Amino acid sequence: MPPKPLIDVFNKVVKLWNDGHYIEVATHFYPEKFVMKKINDPGSVVSGLDDLYHYMNIVQAPQRPQFNPTATATATVWKPTFGQVSGTGDYQDDIRVPRTVRIRYCFSFTRSSDVEEWLLINAFAAQEP
Repeated sequence: MPPKPLIDVFNKVVKLWNDGHYIEVATHFYPEKFVMKKINDPGSVVSGLDDLYHYMNIVQAPQRPQFNPTATATATVWKPTFGQVSGTGDYQDDIRVPRTVRIRYCFSFTRSSDVEEWLLINAFAAQEP
């Protein structure tokens, strides 16, 4: 079976995140090299699988944050093993608190060859002014 298009992998990751399926979403991350910037704390990062599992399953799970792209995401495959999806979206830090902020995001994906599935390696986002 051929690998899924980059935008389809991005959409699946977003859906799993929003549904709170953090263990399953982590299977779409590049092992040991994944880095995520925290939106509400721009100077901090979550990196490596141990930190990521703790952050997602202990810190984030009770809040179940939501990420909703607000415009069509732009998926660019720079080379067969590296691609990015970027755009703007609304981010809600806690599903129980109806406050969203507009963000700009850029998610980088990688894979060892063009016959493998895309894996998320970097998830960066920042709140728009």
